[in-house]
Amino acid sequence: LELNEEVISERLEFPPWLKIVKAHCSSVTVKIPWTQIKSAPVQLYVEELQVVIRLVTPTSPNISKKTSPTHNKSYDLPERVLECLSLYVQSIEIYFETESNSTINFGGSIMLSHLVLESRMPNFHEWNGQIPKINMTRIHERTLGQVLFFKHVSWRVLKIEASHNNNNNLNEKQTRRGSALNSPLRLLTENGRCRITIKKNTADCSLIAGRMELLFDEIHWLAYMAHLRSAIDFYQHIMDLANLSSNILPKQLSVHQFVNATISASSASNVSNSNINVFRQHDITQSSHHLLISRIDLHFGAMQATILKLRVDFYPQHKVFETDGKQSSRSNWLRYVAPNTFTDLANRQLDHHFGLINSKMDSNTRLRFERIWPQLVSANVVIRIEDLIIQAISERNTKKEDIAYLIEVNQSLKNRMPQPLSFAHLE
Repeated sequence: LELNEEVISERLEFPPWLKIVKAHCSSVTVKIPWTQIKSAPVQLYVEELQVVIRLVTPTSPNISKKTSPTHNKSYDLPERVLECLSLYVQSIEIYFETESNSTINFGGSIMLSHLVLESRMPNFHEWNGQIPKINMTRIHERTLGQVLFFKHVSWRVLKIEASHNNNNNLNEKQTRRGSALNSPLRLLTENGRCRITIKKNTADCSLIAGRMELLFDEIHWLAYMAHLRSAIDFYQHIMDLANLSSNILPKQLSVHQFVNATISASSASNVSNSNINVFRQHDITQSSHHLLISRIDLHFGAMQATILKLRVDFYPQHKVFETDGKQSSRSNWLRYVAPNTFTDLANRQLDHHFGLINSKMDSNTRLRFERIWPQLVSANVVIRIEDLIIQAISERNTKKEDIAYLIEVNQSLKNRMPQPLSFAHLE
């Protein structure tokens, strides 16, 4: 089955520097519970899915093709059935390539096996063989006109491979299969999962906010200096494309989610019942992306680094001020304790820059500036590492007291701290 690349790119809201050039799948099986369509999910089984994505230089003509979204749908039965769709894919192969005239030529692939997408209850517990019940996978608050639903994605094996191509004249099949990659960077993980929470407006089915949590148990990486150079070059190339697209595209902030969040807060203050309390407990007030890796084992030559509980949190559009004009407390951030040193620093910097900018304006401009200042939005990244151990490579018969440590956290001292403390915290 050949899939429409433009429709997929538009529905997935791909950035302009990513272009799907080919997508097809093998056999597809659909299982529809006609007699239980309101309570049981539709199940879609795909045997094999292959996608080819090209890194392209964004240009304004290509961007203008994208159609503007329309929100004239109603939250009826077809919409609820699509929300609770279950997807099972035996294998997914995603190949990355660059343009033929690109100065940097990369090849890479992402391969997933036994991918499962299911609706879950708000606590994301497994169904344990039971048939999923649609009414338990969403929280519908009719007073606010909003609905929360929860999706869970899991896979058995994830393999990532990326590097320079050592020959620009390779044919297309060789490039995608990575048969002639120079010092390929390889990552292999098992039993990964992703938790997705989505909040929608039931009046027009528009998206208000979403949260995605990517969870890994362990990642093992045997790296050489060539791998690091390839990773750095690839990162720089991606950032160049992203910066170019940001200069071409107009700045468009999702004011929609802020407006709805304000409406929700004002409406919720007049309503008190058990359903809205459950809704508040699981509510998300802004979109965010999160990565949690329980353990990373890195091998660099004769050195081994172990990173325990790496957390990366990204809030692309965080409203700096509350509706009452006070600075945001960040209380709705995931696994985040506030106030802290970073929030105090941010508050001082905001006050300092407000006074600095305000002092250099005339009276008319100052009034306009003070009016739009509460609409300030920030993009925030939080990186935390619970523990870090760097040691020399050891063999199985090496005694523990003979291992040479470069960095090791003093656990006894850490446990005596008055509050939980990470080895590293970066914002």
